[in-house]
Amino acid sequence: MQILAKVADLDGKPAVNIPLVLEVAEFNEKCESKTDEKGVATFTFKMRKQGANAVLRSPIMAEPLGSRVIPYQEWKPLVSKAQEPPKGMGAEAEIVLSFNPDYIPVEKVVHLDLTDISGALVLATTIPIEKDGDKYYAKGKIAAPTWGTMLCNLYCCVVKKSVIEKDQKLSVENVGFVTEGQHITFHPNKTIKLTVEDLKPQVKPGEKVDFTVKLENAKEEACIGAVIVDSAVISLLDPFLKTPEEHFYNPQKKVIASGGAAVLTWPVVDRNWGNPWRDIAYCNWGYKEPGEFVSQSERKTGEPMADSAVQKAAKDAPESPAQEKSEEKSFGSEGLNKAEFGMKEAFVGGAAKAEKKPQKVITIRNSFPETSLWEPLLVTKNGICKLSVTIPDSITKQQLSIVATDKSGNIGFLRREIEVRQSLFISSALPATLTIGDTLRIGALVRNFSESDITFKVALNSEDFEVVSQKEISLSIPKGESSFVEWDIRARICGHNKFTVSVDSERFVDSETKTIFVRPIGEPLVTTIKGALDKNAQWRASTNLSDKAIYHTVFLNVSFPNVFPALRGLEAMARYPHGCVEQTASAALINVAVLEYGRKTKMPSDKLLTLEMRLRYAAARLCAMQHQEGCWGWFYLADATAQQGQAVVGGPNLYLTAYALRALTEIRNADIPVSDKSLETAIEYILKSRNADGLWSSKGAFFWEVTNEKTDKALSAELFYVLVGAVFSLAPETAKKYENDITELKNKMVSYLKERPEEPLAVANAVGGLFNYACAKDDKELRKLLDESVNFLITLKRKGYWEPHWYHAFGGMIEVNARILELLFEIDPERYDGFLREGVTYLLATREAWGAWHNTMGTQAAVRALLKTGAFEKEIPSKVTVTVNGKTVAEVAIDPQDPYLSATQLRCLEITPFVTNGENEIVVAYDGALKASAILVSSEWGLPLPKTAAAVKVERTAPDSVAVNEPFSVSLRLSSEKPFPYLVVEERIPANADVDVKSLDELKHSGKISDYKLGDAVVFFYLDKLEGVTEITYKLTATREGRANHAGTTVTAMYDSSISASTVAKTLEVKP
Repeated sequence: MQILAKVADLDGKPAVNIPLVLEVAEFNEKCESKTDEKGVATFTFKMRKQGANAVLRSPIMAEPLGSRVIPYQEWKPLVSKAQEPPKGMGAEAEIVLSFNPDYIPVEKVVHLDLTDISGALVLATTIPIEKDGDKYYAKGKIAAPTWGTMLCNLYCCVVKKSVIEKDQKLSVENVGFVTEGQHITFHPNKTIKLTVEDLKPQVKPGEKVDFTVKLENAKEEACIGAVIVDSAVISLLDPFLKTPEEHFYNPQKKVIASGGAAVLTWPVVDRNWGNPWRDIAYCNWGYKEPGEFVSQSERKTGEPMADSAVQKAAKDAPESPAQEKSEEKSFGSEGLNKAEFGMKEAFVGGAAKAEKKPQKVITIRNSFPETSLWEPLLVTKNGICKLSVTIPDSITKQQLSIVATDKSGNIGFLRREIEVRQSLFISSALPATLTIGDTLRIGALVRNFSESDITFKVALNSEDFEVVSQKEISLSIPKGESSFVEWDIRARICGHNKFTVSVDSERFVDSETKTIFVRPIGEPLVTTIKGALDKNAQWRASTNLSDKAIYHTVFLNVSFPNVFPALRGLEAMARYPHGCVEQTASAALINVAVLEYGRKTKMPSDKLLTLEMRLRYAAARLCAMQHQEGCWGWFYLADATAQQGQAVVGGPNLYLTAYALRALTEIRNADIPVSDKSLETAIEYILKSRNADGLWSSKGAFFWEVTNEKTDKALSAELFYVLVGAVFSLAPETAKKYENDITELKNKMVSYLKERPEEPLAVANAVGGLFNYACAKDDKELRKLLDESVNFLITLKRKGYWEPHWYHAFGGMIEVNARILELLFEIDPERYDGFLREGVTYLLATREAWGAWHNTMGTQAAVRALLKTGAFEKEIPSKVTVTVNGKTVAEVAIDPQDPYLSATQLRCLEITPFVTNGENEIVVAYDGALKASAILVSSEWGLPLPKTAAAVKVERTAPDSVAVNEPFSVSLRLSSEKPFPYLVVEERIPANADVDVKSLDELKHSGKISDYKLGDAVVFFYLDKLEGVTEITYKLTATREGRANHAGTTVTAMYDSSISASTVAKTLEVKP
């Protein structure tokens, strides 16, 4: 038995040369080892016939570092083991396989496929089988062409020993198939040495910093990504942040970037992605809710985004409680109070010794972006890159992170801290949000870093919320010490409330100006208007705001697509060989997509003609390979062990028949002639193959998978999708003879979707078929079910992509994600814009080093999805101008190289300061070459809300009054008369309390909830299913004296917002 232990320090860096001890008490084993340069230690011991618990310890640590349960398993027919610890990329790793004595291999080799985490095949080989006495084993070495955590799939045909002993003849009845698998790690063993010059370790707030990054051993052209993020923000995410190297070969669902960069996360460079070699992507792990950020460095933009046209225009806007562009978070505001610092309350008085002082140093701090530098892609040919950035005004530690890669596969990573400080500063400590009417005690931290004791005055001023207590307080703080000051405030105006805390001494003055959002009571009535910016066109929308609303907000969301370099190798993929049915159909489907793309982008006529000729040939070849009864069959080798195997055609196969029929249908839809007879006989063959339930059995169709209900439903949904497309491609009079069959299948798919099945590919095919049916028949009644089903499909998404619940050998994750992308784009590209962008990134991330995907089916699915969703459109230098009621409020230049990133400012543009009660006209003008989605969202509080279905109920139990610093429980009781899948519970946290995260983790680990997400003063609980009654109890801690609104709890079905329930709001009083 071999166990690998990986040890990292608090910065996530490998802990090298650390002595470790692995104890297995049940086996009386005690193994010692030390970590290598990767922080990995290897332990080996003999497994016994029982389970055990392995505990990892270190002589330098009192507590155990970790433990792992080792379950006992009966001897499998085939067992594999990697003999050595993880190797570097290209190095050979030895694999040893042993066969259970009860099984005898009937082949001379064990087959081995090595796939990366995306499912892409990176290596296929065989390992020779040898015999030692009565035992069979296989031993061989493999070397991965890339690096990462690889899944080693091993398989071989065997026969039971009892069959041989009975001298039975080998046949398909007694020869079986055994499989084995294990993970093997290949490290990125080529390292770039990064150095930073002229970077000050300590700077002042708002200081401009210039520094140089050098790549000492990069080969040829290299690229880097650089980011500077507030360390306080990073500390809120995950203390064990990992380097890109670790993520690549040990992926986990972790936050690896700043929340300040909106939807952006740390750019990753994966050598498995192939061309172009420097793919930078928004990774698939979660991210923290966004704060303000500065878009890219001053080297490129000239000025930070904080000085945008929106804010300049806002200065001239009429007085409004919502003047600020976005909410800013206070440094250390979460739970910051005097008790945590062990300080006494502020006291009045104190004397300073009179002496001559130099001129006052006055600091006014009002810029607090969490991310001050974001450069996802900088290319350097000489290994030198110069950067310039203005450090934010936060008194904190900023963290610089740099990742680098080159064409040879070398990578490097570097982190540096920049301390931002001054002699005297004040930092406010307000909750994330307030609710109108809240009366709370809030505070500020004052720190004296000077070389002498200081006497000064501290003040809190705001024209928005009311300061109930004394605004100005006198203090005296010794050098190197701190004090906590408190005021009582009352929230009286909804919206972004501006406030200033200041400290004024004889030598120093420091002030901090921020905003806090004050929420209205209750839930808003939300109105959404959707549209799109087209080439050289204006988008107009009007919103009528009621004068009866107590408060309103209006946000504009303009989202540009990711534009990627042209899909390299497209021509080569379009020339895929026309061999077997699967190859011919795959090549045809790619060529159809390329032809549609070429017609749209005005490809040269000679290339279009070539594509059309290829499709004519493919159609003729598919028709020629069609069996007389209308089906198609697989090609296979009659003797796989022969030097020159003769390819023969197998019997009818439903899955392959549907695939070929789909290709012929797509060819016809591209205006290329296809024989009606071929289409009709294929349709009739599929319809005649239905079982007694009126659907299809997958037995024999998916020869690589054991037949079960999931595979039956998956095949049935796919055949329905293909049949609908094929039937409606025929002439109306011809299609009419299949109308009853299609209608019957349509009803079965409707019933299937109402069951809320959890197989994403089956759901996507069923929805796709019904969508095409609804379009052809103009069936508006289906649209509501389709909308619910698509929303439900989105809830099935995991870690940035969809994953089939059964082994789909040909399409797999590539096909399911590509099919869903096409579906979302056809149904509503504006609404599902974010999912489309993430899906495109995922497909590009799974592309192999040689430019295709792991087989022809996967390649055609990916290429079609990428081309249809417009991933390779070309942009020109352009501009977006937003006007509200005739006044220009924003102008944003669009970078042709990265339209999405350059337009990030428009992703959530608040135009509340520029609208009034009554009719408002919003115009968005665009002079570029792309198509971008535009959404206008108006929220009005105090208006009647539409009634929702009372299908679920929620009750909340919580105390009305607690003492400060007292923990208390909140219980939620959810109930329903019938099962409901995928619900989200929104629970807002009172401004005078903080949530106990440990209690949320306990809920998740207990299975009461499937997951949770923390936002600003809100926690979301996710439930995979509600049936009967579910109790959710979590804990809060009272943090501030005063009275705060505890907004009502809301539970909603994620796929249908009309299924909802809520509780009434209450007040939480925190007493001294």
